[in-house]
Amino acid sequence: LCAGLVLQPQAYDVLVAPNCWGDIVSDLAGGVVGSLGLLGSANVGASHALFEAAHGSAPDIAGCGVANPASMMLSAAMLMR
Repeated sequence: LCAGLVLQPQAYDVLVAPNCWGDIVSDLAGGVVGSLGLLGSANVGASHALFEAAHGSAPDIAGCGVANPASMMLSAAMLMR
């Protein structure tokens, strides 16, 4: 899976994995596109779902006006689908 994701990322639309593997694969996908800050994230269960940015809180840039909102916008787009 990981080699395929690096060599042919266009072949994948949605990946479903347990928490630990999902974390590893999402970090790899972040590297493929250039940054975790460019990925949306969805944790979907049978009756509940959580949509969030794939990156951390980045307290070092808080209040500096330099944060990239792409990850939150992609998560919101997944929520609306």
